[in-house]
Amino acid sequence: MRDTDGRIIGGINMFVKNHRAQTDGNRAAREQDALRTLADHHAPVLIWINGPAGCDFVNRSYLDFLGVTMADVQGMGWAKYLHPDDYERYISGYLAAAEKRALFESALRFRRADGVYRLMRTVGLPHFSPGGEFLGYVGSTYDIADIKMAREPGVFDEYADRLAQGIAAQAAIAIDNARLYAQAKKEIAERKAVEVELQLLNAKLEARIAERTTELVHEINEREKLQVQLLQAQKMESVGVLASGIAHDFNNILSIIQGYAALLSNSPSDEAQTSESLKVINETIQRGSGIVRQLLTLARKTESRLEPTDVNHLLEGLIKLLKETFPKTIELETKQAPELPAVLADPNQISQALLNLCVNARDAMPSGGRLTLKTELVDSAQLKDGGEEKSGRYVHIEVKDTGMGMDAAMKSRIFEPFFTTKNTGQGTGLGLSVVYGIVKNHNGFINVESKPESVTSFRLYFPVAQSLEKPATDKIVEASFETAERPNGHGTILLVEDEKNMLELLEKTLGRQGYQVLAAADGETALNIYRHNKDAIDVVMLDLDLPKVAGRDVLLKIKNENPDVKVVIASGYLEPNVKSEIDRAGVKKFLSKPYRPDDVVRTLQSLIERES
Repeated sequence: MRDTDGRIIGGINMFVKNHRAQTDGNRAAREQDALRTLADHHAPVLIWINGPAGCDFVNRSYLDFLGVTMADVQGMGWAKYLHPDDYERYISGYLAAAEKRALFESALRFRRADGVYRLMRTVGLPHFSPGGEFLGYVGSTYDIADIKMAREPGVFDEYADRLAQGIAAQAAIAIDNARLYAQAKKEIAERKAVEVELQLLNAKLEARIAERTTELVHEINEREKLQVQLLQAQKMESVGVLASGIAHDFNNILSIIQGYAALLSNSPSDEAQTSESLKVINETIQRGSGIVRQLLTLARKTESRLEPTDVNHLLEGLIKLLKETFPKTIELETKQAPELPAVLADPNQISQALLNLCVNARDAMPSGGRLTLKTELVDSAQLKDGGEEKSGRYVHIEVKDTGMGMDAAMKSRIFEPFFTTKNTGQGTGLGLSVVYGIVKNHNGFINVESKPESVTSFRLYFPVAQSLEKPATDKIVEASFETAERPNGHGTILLVEDEKNMLELLEKTLGRQGYQVLAAADGETALNIYRHNKDAIDVVMLDLDLPKVAGRDVLLKIKNENPDVKVVIASGYLEPNVKSEIDRAGVKKFLSKPYRPDDVVRTLQSLIERES
């Protein structure tokens, strides 16, 4: 908009809009510099910016009009050039507009540089920070004293109307901007409220997920514990069903030993008879020892441990046990493929699965029959499990009996837990479900063929272990001997054994061979003897099952005092964890009970000679 002399009176609008458009750091600074340059050198009107403390900025036209410097007008310095009669009216109008954050407009008289007062029109627009805080006014002032319109009737009124309309339009824009700002602020507040609510919901959801996860982990752990307990209970049931055969066989063993011992006492001078009797007694003892070892292997409670496993070797140990415990009316037949590759398996679990199948086969042949165990290597390209093609090679184990067989309905349910066709008290119905679980846990599968009054065949398939070496032998070496020659002993032995008769027997045997023997019947006595004689003791022979102080603790205490002490462990059976512990303690010799006195002498002498 221009006045009648062609001067710009509407340029303030563009300046104000540009001033309010300043929003961010670097751009705002550049724009402010540009606006100041424009205001100082190009704007014909007086431009000013007021803040809470008064005037912050005026342009060059303002300074030239008053004939002053920037320092003269900053703060409230500009008021010195306002006509005294207009000051109160200006102050009251400015404060009223500022309180309402509204447009400020007034006609005031300013003293020009030559001392003459001129009537000036002042218009100010409120400006705000990006956050909505009221900062003051941006305004323009221009001379209206000699406008031609003022000397022509009606023209000034028209100009005033147009000016009022322009002011009203600017006010409308300001109000609309305020409304838009309020709406945006409301939307931001609502969005923040939604975000807070979402955060609370997420926190609740995460807490619930964590709680449920903890519950699931607990349930899984409990289920795993129950599965372990079930497996162990069923394992003991399988061993329990062999009890009658074991009792029968052990009574036979004891009868043989007792009979030949009586024969020795009745014929002390018959050397040939004595030699034959001792041979039979020794063989019978070894037979009983083998049964015990097999039972301990099957019944022991251990964690699942996968390792390269020779299935033929497992089968040989199982067959020995079955021959000793199954009725003689059941004929055992084996067909083992030579050089069978290893499978990745838990040997104890595979042995249990095979024992379960063999016990079921025995019960299916109450009047006798044939039980066949067979191994072979098969190419699974043609094998199917539930219609699914298999690949690779599998070790196939077959357990076949000539018993009563099964019909289709019975065969469809045999792997269900607690399903049994046996009478009450003869079984829990868990045997075959455990077999099925063991096979599946080894990534294998099982097939069954059977008809009533016909052969029943269980076929187990285990994947061949690829690129795996044979399992390493135990680090603890069980003593074995090829000759019966007795060495001439020398050295001092600490002998720790809680069985009185065995302790006396070993004392006599070692004494006759020239050894000095220090004997202890409990762990506490053994420790006292060792601490008083450790410099003279060459070897410690230690039983693990001792009164007062356990053999394991005795071993650790003497190893702590002398890491180089030589120890031989003697025991009827070692749990895997105990065996690992004594191996870590540095013990390399283990005598398995029952042992012969000659075996003890050779083991001790080998350690003494190694030292010397």
